[in-house]
Amino acid sequence: MLGLPVQPEILVPKTCAEQTEPVCSDGLPLKLIPGKKHALWMITPERCPRVLETFRTFKNSIIFFNENQKKVFLITGAESKVGVSTIALNFSIVLSRDLPEKRILFVDTNIDNPCLNKIFAYSQDAPCLMDYLLKKVPLNAIIHSSCFENLNLVFSSKIKEQKLYPFNIEIFVQFLNQVRPNYDFIILDSAPALTSSHTRSIYSRADGVILVVEANRTRTQVIAEFQRQLREDKAHLLGSFLNKRRFFIPKWLYRFI
Repeated sequence: MLGLPVQPEILVPKTCAEQTEPVCSDGLPLKLIPGKKHALWMITPERCPRVLETFRTFKNSIIFFNENQKKVFLITGAESKVGVSTIALNFSIVLSRDLPEKRILFVDTNIDNPCLNKIFAYSQDAPCLMDYLLKKVPLNAIIHSSCFENLNLVFSSKIKEQKLYPFNIEIFVQFLNQVRPNYDFIILDSAPALTSSHTRSIYSRADGVILVVEANRTRTQVIAEFQRQLREDKAHLLGSFLNKRRFFIPKWLYRFI
């Protein structure tokens, strides 16, 4: 059923979810979203070794898939608030840290709840993907640097005029065709697949789809419907992340299991 042999589970220790404001390797601070806990664990990976190893396990599988020139990966959830953006961005940071010779592009396609520009302290008016898709702004104007030399960012923004549909397939495919030659990995962060027509219109254009599932919340029927949509749209499901899993055995005891 799944294209990759591994289905990692993201285990989030409490200490990792409550970090203070991080500073990137070159000293540039990240701006935190007011009222939200910081969850960019991979800025300081030594604090979350188990989470880091989980990301690395998935990274190794992606590298194997990448050898066949597959480089565009869409990360989504079947429903909202399962941690898609957090997983996608942390995974991109791991790719950037572990593969310094590779070029990574992180693209926020979530027009319902864009947040990437806030996290990296860019203005909300910074040129974004919507400007390229709707206003024909040049590609180089919408690609922004991060605090990692080999990780670039493309922001998103909400659409004020609901009649405008940003993900015209021809233009979006043009965008992917333009960035493919310049990057080794292109990570697309997206809105929930079952509630966003935007996401459904583009995930068949990715080389593979990665599903984020929240433990003890996402129902089997919801996952089944998501898989049905993927088959119908001829998209390729690579694997899944089980996020927010809780453990009821004391942490110290896991060393002996």
